Amino acid sequence: MQVGDYVLKGTDVYTIDDMREESIANMPARNYYILSPAYETKHRLGGTSYVPVDKADMTIRPVPTKEEVADLFVQSEEGREFKWIDNRNKRINAARSILSSGDLVDIIKLERLYHKRYEFVEAEDKSLSGKDNELATRGFELIVHVVAASHGISAEEAESVAREMLL
Repeated sequence: MQVGDYVLKGTDVYTIDDMREESIANMPARNYYILSPAYETKHRLGGTSYVPVDKADMTIRPVPTKEEVADLFVQSEEGREFKWIDNRNKRINAARSILSSGDLVDIIKLERLYHKRYEFVEAEDKSLSGKDNELATRGFELIVHVVAASHGISAEEAESVAREMLL
């Protein structure tokens, strides 16, 4: 990974701004990737992130290429489909687990499930819980940011591309 690359860390896309030796919290100096959020999100609390270069493979990974992103959407249509969990607590825990895993195929499947559910509740003149909406938004933001980074387009442009790919 190099300065200027997009990387995934948790459920966010970052850019590598620098790589330098730092001594943090009186620890011996070591090399760090200096990351900053690539896009605005509603849920992120911090800004700059320091990732030890020797531990980077456990913390960050490259954003997939445009072709790999297209393949992720194809893979998400194969295999098992996620089913709606009626028990709210179990559903929220399952969604949190999927998001925190960082598995983009499963996150795409989760977003498709939420999309189907949105259509269903709108037809029934109901609404999803606030936590369901928050988790759906978080997953969709990640997908949009991955699409934006991989396609070299703005997040605004990537939103319509991502919506189209999810359908």
